[in-house]
Amino acid sequence: MEVNAQKIKGLRQDKGWTQQHMAEVCGLSLRTVQRAENYGNCSADTLQAVASVLEVALSDLKLVPPAPDSSAQHKTSSNGRWINIALIVLALLVGFVGGFGTASSF
Repeated sequence: MEVNAQKIKGLRQDKGWTQQHMAEVCGLSLRTVQRAENYGNCSADTLQAVASVLEVALSDLKLVPPAPDSSAQHKTSSNGRWINIALIVLALLVGFVGGFGTASSF
């Protein structure tokens, strides 16, 4: 689970705790606390323990994925439409030219 590593680190430092002390209070290994703070990644159980000892809600520590950019989505779907139209036109041209080849052989 992706977490806000900077917020975890900041809240820990606000309490004056070392990573080792927070690990002991949470019942976690030092390495687990380091991973959460350095890489912003931890399990749901780890996040629950950290949020509990830091006295914050889980939602305060979770990273929320950015909302999709609607203009980028529109551009993508618009480009997709043009590609589909181009493929249809190409298929019609191939069929038209192919039709002449068949008709001229008679």
